[in-house]
Amino acid sequence: MLFSRKLKGFIKKSSGGRNSYGRITVRNRSGKKDNYYRPLLTEIVPIFIWLKLEIKSIIKDDFRSNFLLEVEIKDSSLHSLIGLKGYTLAFENAYKGQIIEFGPKVPIKTGNRTFLSKIIVGNDVFHLEDSLINSNTIRSRTSFLKTAGSYGTLFYIEKNEVAVRLFKKRKMLKLPISFIGTIGKASNNILKFFNEGTASYNLKRGFTPNVRGVAKNPVDHPHGGGEGKTSGGRKTSVTPWGRLSKGTKTRTKTKKKCEKIVKI
Repeated sequence: MLFSRKLKGFIKKSSGGRNSYGRITVRNRSGKKDNYYRPLLTEIVPIFIWLKLEIKSIIKDDFRSNFLLEVEIKDSSLHSLIGLKGYTLAFENAYKGQIIEFGPKVPIKTGNRTFLSKIIVGNDVFHLEDSLINSNTIRSRTSFLKTAGSYGTLFYIEKNEVAVRLFKKRKMLKLPISFIGTIGKASNNILKFFNEGTASYNLKRGFTPNVRGVAKNPVDHPHGGGEGKTSGGRKTSVTPWGRLSKGTKTRTKTKKKCEKIVKI
């Protein structure tokens, strides 16, 4: 079945900063563990199909800052989807065995997902997306408030637009009425207290230490060489390939026009 194959996901292997020829294209990168990408149920099944979901477990995803809910489709307007398992973004105070619903006409309850125009003003929402874009073009889909602990408050609903007040910047986000959202706040709000600046954490993510140019040999960097801490004598700082690194424009002002040669 097409839906079951899309919901399974795939393993994304680490390239270690190398291209298909094995050459280093990104410096200071190393190999890391292979991560498993889990696609969201909302990216594959459109909102016009009603879904009744049961939360099976709450897991941490490799590609997202907030948690994921592993859900099972208990009932649906499309009977071929019943029994399948998928993943959605977790909300605060979610628990195992909870029943949530996705669709155009669902109760106004935390965890349910529907159109923003159907939600009562004053409720908190997150994971905002446009419902009119084709589900096959996921990359071009516009989305908001998907990171850990993010949410917005539904401010007003008019005939052609909906306004959402952002939780952090205190700015208004005006969206068309075709946008959909999940009621509640995104999970993992305590992520801001996690220390990500340690060396061991960055090494596991594939980031290796960046060696200074003056500490290298002349064959490895233009700043290298010299006696002791005395550098090679170059006045301006440059990149490892000899280009000026400070205050110099590297883009050409005019593009060369290619003239077509027509053989008679």
